[in-house]
Parts: sequence; C-alpha cells; structure tokens
Amino acid sequence: MISSSTMSINPDIEEAFALRGWYDASGAEQSFQVHSNSMSAGLSSGGFNRAEMRHLNDVKESRLGSSDKVDSFSTRATIMHIADNISYPACPTQGCKKKVIQEDTSWRCEKCDKSFDAPEHR
Repeated sequence: MISSSTMSINPDIEEAFALRGWYDASGAEQSFQVHSNSMSAGLSSGGFNRAEMRHLNDVKESRLGSSDKVDSFSTRATIMHIADNISYPACPTQGCKKKVIQEDTSWRCEKCDKSFDAPEHR
C-alpha cells in the first residue's frame, strides 16, 4: 500500500462475500501465475517458480541480498496478523488527510472545522 491507499477490512459488499466464499471453498489451494509485462529476475517468463521456493527463515539465515549480486527467491505466505494501527480515520475532504475525532455519531476534523457521518480510512 502507498500513502494515498485506503483499505477496508471485511467490507460489507457483495463482491467481498463472493471472493471470500470462493477462497474458503477452493481458492486457498489454487496455484497461481504472475502476470507481468516484464521479466522478473530468477523467474522464467515472469511465472512463479516452485523450484525456487524458500522458507522465509531460510532466506533470513542465508543472508540473501548481502552480496553485490542480485539475489531472488519465491515464497508463498499467508498474512496471519495485521497491526491495529495499519490505518487511521481521516478527513474525507480532498487534500486534507488529517486524523478525525469521533464525537457521538459523527467524526470531526479540527483542521477543516467540519463534521462528517463517516471518516475515510487511510
């Protein structure tokens, strides 16, 4: 994510429910292919090379990337925890991005001196 990105955790939209249903039913077991216009170092045709898969602990112990040459590897990972402070409630006014404060049922931006029904999470 970049600084202008926004993320909603478990959004209440039909597409999210459909995607989660597919993932729980069969998606977690699927193989995947990287789609790219450029060739990635160490990957044949930009694809995921299972022969080059490494455990992250192995990569850490091998000191990969510590020499002058480029090192590359493939891994498959699952996010198990996202820190609570990955985003913050921000002012939805374009260009503001300041953190807003919840007051009863609304959100207040002290910079814009306005209140909103919902913040924009950044």
